[in-house]
This record gives sequence, structure tokens and C-alpha cells, in this order.
Amino acid sequence: MLPGYDRAEGPGPRLRDAPGPRGERLRLAEREVVLPDSPAPLLVQVAVARGAMDGEVRRLRLLLAVAFGVLGIGLVAGVAGQVVWGLRPLRRARDALAEVRAGNRARLAAVAMPSEIAPLLEEIDALIEQNRATVERARAHVGNLAHALKTPIAIQRGALDTAPPDLPTALAQNRAMERLVQHHLTRARAAAMAGAAAAESVPHAVGEELARVLRRLFQDRGISITVEGDRRVRVRVDQQDLTEMLGNLMENACKWAGSTVTLEVAREAAEVVVAIADDGPGLTGQQRAMALARGVRLDEAAPGSGLGLAIVADLAALYGGSLTLEPASLSGLRAVLRLPGR
Repeated sequence: MLPGYDRAEGPGPRLRDAPGPRGERLRLAEREVVLPDSPAPLLVQVAVARGAMDGEVRRLRLLLAVAFGVLGIGLVAGVAGQVVWGLRPLRRARDALAEVRAGNRARLAAVAMPSEIAPLLEEIDALIEQNRATVERARAHVGNLAHALKTPIAIQRGALDTAPPDLPTALAQNRAMERLVQHHLTRARAAAMAGAAAAESVPHAVGEELARVLRRLFQDRGISITVEGDRRVRVRVDQQDLTEMLGNLMENACKWAGSTVTLEVAREAAEVVVAIADDGPGLTGQQRAMALARGVRLDEAAPGSGLGLAIVADLAALYGGSLTLEPASLSGLRAVLRLPGR
């Protein structure tokens, strides 16, 4: 073995850089070979100039740098284009929403949008419709209040214009107007709760409580008031509003009943049906339709403002329910209140 070289640690050659005879850089591969009958191993070395190889490496590095630079620029441009192109539907939605606010467009659903954006526009349309419904309910409340206050104000004015003034009548009408204002404030509160998560109520329990009060109120007429049906069903309605609806219907039934008023609670699929029936004279088909109109009183001699059934129907609609009037099984009227079940 030549001096200055170490024995190979493995079967493969060893690689290293070495200077050439003219000062050029060489890539040297060496390996010890043991010949038969040779007292010492023979070191075999093969060298090649590195200039050409280094040039190829530099060209490869330059090519990779250019390729990655172009790729990076392309990726940045692609991402920028994607962002600009991808946000175009949102810009169109923003412009359409501005048109809705300006009153030039009614809905956003008519705008062509990708499937990812369409549900958002549908929800915005639902919110717009809910706001419109709230405004319409507010107008209805104002109309109801104005209609209900018209008569008490006229009576109060007449009582105060007399000489001497009829103060008891004026005071009674003042109290009636106060009740009307409080009543419509309650309606406004119920309208504000529409669409929100309302507290649940038990119709059977509310009906029993009202029945106890009405039995005392109509005890001189001997009206029999029974509450039947499922005691466990619940409705997605505020208890105060449910009391208002059932109270109106049950009191109206007691006014016209001959001797019996029945409240029955039942569940039908996702709805809860509360039916209040009486054995009074009942109503014709035309009268039943008129009874649900605001301010219509079928009996002008009876006290009231003619808003009871209409307000019950409005309240039921606020909670996604309905009120219908139909003939009772034997005689009288049957008011069917349908409300969303819990």
C-alpha cells in the first residue's frame, strides 16, 4: 500500500477531490485491490477533471432557479387571479344588496350565484322578508290601536263637552283607552319575539287556569267549562301570549254558549291543535269569515272593539300557527287554534 493512504473501510471505492498535474481540480476515485500472490494490496486510482461536471451543475442550478422563480411568479399571479375571480360573486351580492337597500330590487335570489353563495343570499332574503313582515305587523298594530281608540275618544270628548261634564263616563273611557294601549304594547312585544326562540307553554294547564276564572265570571249563567285532551303537549309560544289567545277564544265562547264550553288539546304531527267549542247559536260561513276581520263586530250591542278574534289570528300567525272557525259537532261554533308543537 502506498504511503499516505488509508485502507478502504468497505468494498466500494472512496471518492475525494485532488489537484491535477496542471493545477486543475480532479474528482478522484480509489480502491485497494489485492492480487493473487501479492504481498501487499494494490491501490488503484481513477481521476476525471471536474470542470465539465461543475459547469453542468451550475447550469442545472441556474435552470432550477429560473424554473422555481417562474413557478413562484405563476403561483402568485394564479392566487391573485383566483382571489379576484372568486370574490366576484360577493361583489355582485354586495351591489345587489345595495340595490335592495335603495329600493331598486326586492330580492337577492334572482342574482345568479355559485352554489356556495346561494344559501347566504337565501338567508339574507329571509331576513329581509322578516323585517318587512315586522313593519307590516307594526302598521297593523297602529291601525288596530287607532281603530280601537276612536270610539273611546269620541265618547270621552262627548262626556267632557256636556255641562256639567260626565266625569265617571270620561274616567271609564280613559281606563278603556289605557287597557287598549297596554293590549297593543303586548302585541308589539309578541311581534318582536316572532322568529326568536320563544318559551314553551302547556295549553292544557293554561286552559284549566282560564276555565277556573271564567267559571266564576259566568257562574250566574251556569256555564259548564271543561278542559280535555293531552296534558303533556307543549307549544313554542310565550305563555302570556297563549293565555291571551285562549282567553279571547274561551271568553267569546262563554258569551255565546247556551250551557257548555269545551276546550280540547291534541297533537297532530308537528302541530298542537287547541279546539274551543260552544253550544251557542253559531255563525254562518259568511259570518265566520267576517269574524276574523279587524274591527268587525257581528253584534253591535255587545261590548268590545271587534278585534278579539282578529288579534288571536294575528298572534297565531306570528308564531307560525293559524286560527279557523267551523261549525261545532252539534251546534254552536268551534274555534280551532293550530300552533307549532315543542
